[in-house]
Amino acid sequence: MFREGSTFLYQATRQRVFFKNVTILIPSHWTTQPEYGSPGRLTFDTADVIIAQPNPLWAPEPYTQQIQGCGQPGSFIHFTEDFITDDDDVTDTYGELGRILVHEWGHYRWGLFNEYPDDVGDADHVTHFYQSMEGNQSWKPVICSQEYQWFPKFTVQGDPPLFKECVGNLTDGYQAGCQVLIQGAGQASGSIMHGPLTYSNIVNFCDDDSDDPGNLHNREAPNKHNRLCNSRSAWEVMREHDDFKGLSEYFIQFFVLFHRTNFGLFINIWSYTITTADNSPASNLNVAQIKPSFDLVQAGTGDECRVVLVLDTSGSMRTSNRIDKVNSAATAFVNLVDDGIWIGIVTFTGSPTTEHALTQINTQADRDSLRDIFQLIADGGTCIGCGLERGLEVLMDHPSGSADGGIIVLMTDGQDSGIQNHIIRQTLQDMGVRVNTMAIGEDTYGELNLIAQETGVNVEITQPNNATITSGNQQYTVDTTRKVVTVAVDGLAMSGKWLYSIENAVTGSQSVTFSVYSRINMLEEEEPIVVKSTVGNSIMDLSSKLEPLAAYAQIRQGSRPVVNAVVRAVVEKPGGSPADIIELRDDGAGADITANDGIYSRFFTNIIGTGFYGIRTTYENDGSAIILTRARTGISRVQAAIRVTDDGMIISPGNIGSYEVRLPGVDSNQPLQGTPAPSFTRSSSAGSTTITNLPAGFTPGQDLFPPNRVQDLRVTMTHVGNQTLVLSWIAPGDDLDTGTATSYDIRMGNSSRQLLDDFTNTTRVSSSSILKGNLTSPSPSGSLETFVIMVPDMPELNSFSYSFALRATDDDGKTSQVSNVAIATFRRVVPTAPPPGPCIGITCLNGGELEDSNCTCLCSEDFQGNLCQHNKSQLRNGVQIHLQVNITQCEQLLNPLISASSDQLNVYCLSNLATCCPGGGVFDRPQGEYVREEDVMIADGYPILADQSDGCYVVLYAIRPNEPELCMGSGSSKRRKRSILEIHRKRRQLPDQLVYIPQSLLLDALSSGEVALEMAVGTDIDSITLPRVEGDPLIEPSTVPAYLIGVIVAIVTFSVIVILCLCVSCARMSVRNDALKERDFNRDRERSDGPRFMRDGPPPPRNIPSISERTHLQINPSQRLRQPGHRSPPQGDDDMYAVASSPMSIYHRPDVRGDMLY
Repeated sequence: MFREGSTFLYQATRQRVFFKNVTILIPSHWTTQPEYGSPGRLTFDTADVIIAQPNPLWAPEPYTQQIQGCGQPGSFIHFTEDFITDDDDVTDTYGELGRILVHEWGHYRWGLFNEYPDDVGDADHVTHFYQSMEGNQSWKPVICSQEYQWFPKFTVQGDPPLFKECVGNLTDGYQAGCQVLIQGAGQASGSIMHGPLTYSNIVNFCDDDSDDPGNLHNREAPNKHNRLCNSRSAWEVMREHDDFKGLSEYFIQFFVLFHRTNFGLFINIWSYTITTADNSPASNLNVAQIKPSFDLVQAGTGDECRVVLVLDTSGSMRTSNRIDKVNSAATAFVNLVDDGIWIGIVTFTGSPTTEHALTQINTQADRDSLRDIFQLIADGGTCIGCGLERGLEVLMDHPSGSADGGIIVLMTDGQDSGIQNHIIRQTLQDMGVRVNTMAIGEDTYGELNLIAQETGVNVEITQPNNATITSGNQQYTVDTTRKVVTVAVDGLAMSGKWLYSIENAVTGSQSVTFSVYSRINMLEEEEPIVVKSTVGNSIMDLSSKLEPLAAYAQIRQGSRPVVNAVVRAVVEKPGGSPADIIELRDDGAGADITANDGIYSRFFTNIIGTGFYGIRTTYENDGSAIILTRARTGISRVQAAIRVTDDGMIISPGNIGSYEVRLPGVDSNQPLQGTPAPSFTRSSSAGSTTITNLPAGFTPGQDLFPPNRVQDLRVTMTHVGNQTLVLSWIAPGDDLDTGTATSYDIRMGNSSRQLLDDFTNTTRVSSSSILKGNLTSPSPSGSLETFVIMVPDMPELNSFSYSFALRATDDDGKTSQVSNVAIATFRRVVPTAPPPGPCIGITCLNGGELEDSNCTCLCSEDFQGNLCQHNKSQLRNGVQIHLQVNITQCEQLLNPLISASSDQLNVYCLSNLATCCPGGGVFDRPQGEYVREEDVMIADGYPILADQSDGCYVVLYAIRPNEPELCMGSGSSKRRKRSILEIHRKRRQLPDQLVYIPQSLLLDALSSGEVALEMAVGTDIDSITLPRVEGDPLIEPSTVPAYLIGVIVAIVTFSVIVILCLCVSCARMSVRNDALKERDFNRDRERSDGPRFMRDGPPPPRNIPSISERTHLQINPSQRLRQPGHRSPPQGDDDMYAVASSPMSIYHRPDVRGDMLY
């Protein structure tokens, strides 16, 4: 691999670079051979190439972890054992190992990125085709160079998958999901950063020379390299590296670690760079001259870890009790190191002193003899170089007689009055000695246990089983001289939450630092949460190049990244200034180049002067952290060459070792998947950066930096009907990624080239064209910006594109670099693929069985759909939304749609409490949420393509929390807050029961907020309806709005009541008239015949019920029956009133008159 790689590297760099020497470190438990040498200072943490256990997320491909931006070195290159031993399959699929090594070397050494669509390392921005409005306005593949032989293919999922010809052409574009398959190099000679490297004529890093079309860089292609490197070619970026800047015989050391199971193997590479002052190629060398040599080394008994503490005791260390911090830090170091390590101690002022010769720690007495030294007093001048030189002498006073592989830990405030440190630096490097510097400043505690400015604190540790460790315990020791309290836990530490309390035992305030140190239990089956941090540069000269200090931190469990953690960097500054605390981000913006990869980054801009800037990092899980089992990562990997037959069958091998080769289009663009991370708190030291010089005229607090370059600009949606598009990006800050910018300048052009070459002369996007967003009021740094922009139509074209870029301005008038270019394409016609042949690509889900006769799935009673992909319970409780976008855009709008729908539900329920919270009582001041965003979900199998090409269906359903905050009712503020906390606690303790929000409520809420939903997603909603459930009765939802139905019902009810009242009134009048006629008749008769009862006796019985017969119709006033919407007449004490749905008589008994029938 290295021999082939050296030859290929020499050719690819135009006869400038090759590998000179490779050193392999043999594991110490392997049999020792006479030819093995000493490993020197090789360690795993400094390895450049590791051959290690497969990373399950990315295996089998090799990859390079890159945490910094374009032109910056990577962290390491990773190969697997299977990959480097399975020669035939690897060569057929990826190319020769030496060529692959050079591809990864481009990532690692020169900070290049992939030029092909990378659905793993650049998932949020991946696209396979784009429309170029230059020339014939054709569609082009994302390749570099354009001379490759390629075919448009789409993947038919299956086992194995098939690759079919895409529908479409270079004029109208291709169907959704179409991708580029390279099937030959054609006339291309580059680029190595694109590949595949199986083609022997791919030998160059692409360049900007238009006279060489086979190696011409494709500046328009929307790939990760163009996005992060401002569309410069690979060779343009490389020309700016020190390797190619007129250096002669420049030596650089590289390490490679081979790590398999429980042993490690290092490989050390010497890279010999030959250039001349004018950067012209060196003389032709033959194969023998560029062949690397190999050395084998092994750690033996003379290679134990050797450390010399070099401590600054000069007069400047009296400031802010810095000498006390040195005493405490050195004591803590001696307490913590393992047995078997050799330690020596040197102090220095204007001259050095050997305080303790190199001694191996084997007993407690050895530690005590070293700790007794740490009662140092600060006085005198400072000569750091003198101390380093004496430290080197102490290292050489080892039985091996060599300093190679030794470590010097330098603790100083950095105020050197001599220049010898510059002389000794090269000597230390030549002798293989590493120097780790600890900057001691105002608030720098380094790697301390517990420090108090005064003696007098009481510490109590509570273990997860509630057992306590206090000052009376054997594990508890106090060093009053050095002001250190140490609690050493015997045996294995119990997992769970540990608590500590510190009591101030003296009068007055004290500054106390509490640190916890632990070691990994190698016998534990579950891998621990591991953290690591670093800084971008260890030495910075801002007078020659103005660049910020960058901090990087990584969290992982094994090889799996941990996201959503709280990561903070504490930056200790020179001159006694208070420390700054900045929160690191994993959002793919600013200092961070890839979102959600478990690498957190941030720029530090508060430069106050020259000196040491030390950074320590803290990590915490606040309950949101997730361990990704499937992730989008900041790795840069090599591309496999997939060859297929005419009928779409794969020719290439299916696996490398036990891992299948990643095929394009298979399981791509999958969402992030993970499991909740356990509770953890961690800390690590990122090291320090020394700022040697500042810009001319610098003053502390000066605004040195403009807003950071936006590198994640993208078009999330276009709508050809109303000529609108949605642009999104992470907001930059006022100073790089800190603060808030003042304004945006968004420009558009017909091509990417216009924006890249002449940004200021392209069309400015005015406020009148912006439907959503504000150019003069940017969001704070780290916020997601979303702008909806209207553009002119091109009606004569079936598809057309505009390119966009922007820059930000701060309050000092400084402008950022121009962002990456984002292309917005509007398509009136999107080609669609015909149905596949019999049973090709059909996979029945959720227990469905394939019916071979008609190629359909027989679904279980709980699922439906062509592939049994739809869950009936979700459909019965969901609402179907028809969006006027294509399926690709639809998938990009799911998150905004979910967010907007949850907001609309909460808005609706605030105005309809009785509907959303039945039986909830009276709400004086409704507060809180009815649902959370995570309670609104997309139904299984959605979105799906609508009947027409420019539309898709989404089904949303919502889960009702156990106790919605909105439905808790009224009460005092204090009681309410306590209830909310109680609900949150219950949510953490018990999983929410699956209780759907009623479908009718969801439909009413979303229908009433349809306009708000359209604004949120930036496109038209054709309809919001109920989804069809197979087997259920077909009930067509009413198209009449709910509020209108209510009005109609109220009118009809009122009309019926009026008619009934009129009928009753007429009946009463008729009865009254009859009664009056009868009374008049009887009066007339009495005048002539006398009273009837005197003449005839009692009258015969009439058809009138007696009082006893009528009592069952009398209704107590407290039991009055009321119907909704019916108003009762006024009631007296003796009034009785009844309303019944069946015919009945109504009797009224007035106060003084007898019974009367109405």
